[in-house]
Amino acid sequence: MEKSIRIQLLGREYPLRISEENEGHTKTIASVVDKRLRAFREAHPDQSDTTAATITCLAQADELCTLRDELSQLQRLVLEQTALMKLRLENVLDKKLPANQPAEENPGNP
Repeated sequence: MEKSIRIQLLGREYPLRISEENEGHTKTIASVVDKRLRAFREAHPDQSDTTAATITCLAQADELCTLRDELSQLQRLVLEQTALMKLRLENVLDKKLPANQPAEENPGNP
């Protein structure tokens, strides 16, 4: 079900229509963006709201792209490590004694 909410960015109010279940998330995002916009404006009071929004947007996009790259690298690492662990496990299982053979008869296995 859709819901109308209002968020504020740099003191300006923006109406949004969102799904009800996304209200908390949307408000959190708006708060984060507003804080970043305000931080930029505080550091650069001579810049317009449009410049503040543009630079803040670019900074957010840069952060998002960096995090996506890091996530992709971590996913590759997890896949590689999982494949390596699978091979090691298969190797160990292949060297196990048959179920009907006592351990004493095979001195090579602890």
